[in-house]
Amino acid sequence: MEDIKVDIEPVNPKLDPSSPEFDFRAWKEAVQLNKQAESLIRGAENLKRLFAQLVQLTTSFQDYSEGIKQSLQKSIRPLAEAIKEMLPAMEEFYALEPYILEELRKPEYRGLTIADIIEESCDSEGETIEGSLWDQALNAAIEAREADRKKGIANPIQPISPAYHTMPNNALMNILMQPSINAGAFDMPVINAKGKRKETTAYTMIELDTLPIVGDRLTEYERQVSDAIISLWIEANNKNMPPVIYPEMVYRAMPGGSGKASPQQKGAITKTIEKFRRLHVKVDATDEFRKRKIIEDDETMVFDDFYITARHVEKAKTKNGNKTIENAYLLTSEPIIYSYCKLTKQFLTVPSKLLEIKKVTNYNGKIITTNQLVPMTPQRQAITGYLLRRIAVMYRDNEAAKQKKRSYDRKRKTDKTLEDKPISSFREQSHTILFETLFEDVGLTGQTKQEAYNQREFVYQVLDFFVQNDKRVKGYKEQKKGRAITGVQIIFDTQDVQE
Repeated sequence: MEDIKVDIEPVNPKLDPSSPEFDFRAWKEAVQLNKQAESLIRGAENLKRLFAQLVQLTTSFQDYSEGIKQSLQKSIRPLAEAIKEMLPAMEEFYALEPYILEELRKPEYRGLTIADIIEESCDSEGETIEGSLWDQALNAAIEAREADRKKGIANPIQPISPAYHTMPNNALMNILMQPSINAGAFDMPVINAKGKRKETTAYTMIELDTLPIVGDRLTEYERQVSDAIISLWIEANNKNMPPVIYPEMVYRAMPGGSGKASPQQKGAITKTIEKFRRLHVKVDATDEFRKRKIIEDDETMVFDDFYITARHVEKAKTKNGNKTIENAYLLTSEPIIYSYCKLTKQFLTVPSKLLEIKKVTNYNGKIITTNQLVPMTPQRQAITGYLLRRIAVMYRDNEAAKQKKRSYDRKRKTDKTLEDKPISSFREQSHTILFETLFEDVGLTGQTKQEAYNQREFVYQVLDFFVQNDKRVKGYKEQKKGRAITGVQIIFDTQDVQE
């Protein structure tokens, strides 16, 4: 895209919706100079906040002349009015979209996207042709949603409390954390090259075709929501319970999800679930599964589904009938990421008791865990989940290193030329968590020194809890560069303290 030339004209035609030269992408690029612009357009109830933030955003551009500020402000107003008129239709489409996407999986739609079907189903004036594919899909989606509303969830909601927290940790899960959504088809590395072994890849396409949801990847917080949903699915199946979930239940199954979820936290979880319902994932894992001897050489393995498939029910009753739950979801099939990881055995599990982070204190010279919960925010939940996963990966690596060292030590008994080696030399994973990497991965960039200090202190609180309550973790020690604290090393063996 060509650069926008900034001049002192009171109105830039490319940023003026009423101008024939109006360039929406140029306007969007200008407005999104600050990442906060991604969260501005949310709905009619946020329109006043939208205006205020957009004006504040434009007036904060120090490198722009006053004329350009006025230009942006003038350009935004008519566009916002147009959005306001479109919001009811957008919200209706947003509610129907999962049903439309489910309908489009039928063979008569020939694998076309929503945009493709709309384009071929409209006349020259942009009106939908009666009886066209889009007309057919829309009517079917409306009927399906109405049927769900009338039917509700047949079985009342039962509380699900997972005994273990399950964390998928394969190539697909990790690639979802990178700019892979709507990136087109690509070959995803699934088995790394090693020695004579060549790299194995899987044809992958990850699509999210919806306007209100932004982002080219999953955030660390969204990954925590995903892990909670999968843990709930596993527990429900183990106990032969209907896999019905709702935001507060998901919150309690997340790291740091003790206590009662706030309306903001429930809203964030609902938004994430809706994103998962619209996220289509296709992976041809045939080569990988043949290499891993999971399938025969004449068999194929293709995963092709939405990230989760769930039927939304606006209101449902709890088992005892004395509470109404809003935004409940009945999971209608096993989540695709868990199906994948279960077959390749690429997931991590920890006892759910480690999710409830409590304060640790020194009481009469003895370190104890109190009953006081550590306050949580979505960012803190993301940090806690990140630490849980990294420590689980490190622990698995440490156990493998112990086996290698035992084997090496047996060889040393017959071969006196072999020197003694510390366990760290047999590890394949770093056992140090760098604060810079941690903060970047959970989306905490651009922090002030005080904010970074506060987040480090929170990390220490979580690690103190793990040391007291996770028998795998023996301790941790700060890593420094000069006087600056750069990270923490997780200690699993007393030998680590001496190295």
